[in-house]
Amino acid sequence: MDFRFALVSKLPNNPCPKTVMTKQTAPSRSTETRQRILLAAREEIIIHGAAGARVDRIATLAKTSKERIYFYFRNKAELVAAVAAEHASSFQNRIDFEEEDVLAFVEAMFDFYCTQKEEVTLWLRLLLDVGDEEISLDDPRVVWLQQRVETVRRAQQAGTIDPAWDPIMLLNLLSSLAASWAIAPVYVNALREDGTGPQSQQRHRKAVLTIAAQMLKHAPPAD
Repeated sequence: MDFRFALVSKLPNNPCPKTVMTKQTAPSRSTETRQRILLAAREEIIIHGAAGARVDRIATLAKTSKERIYFYFRNKAELVAAVAAEHASSFQNRIDFEEEDVLAFVEAMFDFYCTQKEEVTLWLRLLLDVGDEEISLDDPRVVWLQQRVETVRRAQQAGTIDPAWDPIMLLNLLSSLAASWAIAPVYVNALREDGTGPQSQQRHRKAVLTIAAQMLKHAPPAD
């Protein structure tokens, strides 16, 4: 079995602490079961939406029982919230946002939305069914949003972004702009002169980055 090792120091009372090696065991069956449930719930939500998701179907797909699901999650709402949090975590970990290059953030979002169709579907399903529900301030999604707001503010201080922008409004608009190709119905892009092929997508991508660059420099009038 392949083990990873962690460095652990002896108690500080020892005047000459030594570094020892301890084995980190493989994920427990409990952890594996919980992850199977989350993956099954994810598939269920993609197909049926959060509102239409059924715990019995999730249990069958996860090869477990409804009782076992309720051992990990108090109800379906808590399970859906866990799927949403994991989805957000996956997105946040893949997309860097640095105040020195905000356009790279928009570009990365555009590419993510165009290549990760399943993630987009899940995002839209969750948005439609549970997007208007309040979440706690310590929720990872809120924490990540606050971090991005702070990144926008630092960029504003550095002169990269117009200081007149409201950070939340700007982030919403940039995200919507980056997703504009991925969420457009096929028939919309099919009506374009260059169709829906790679060249058309690249032209759209270039337009998104051009518009985003203009937005960063010029906030709309306050009134």
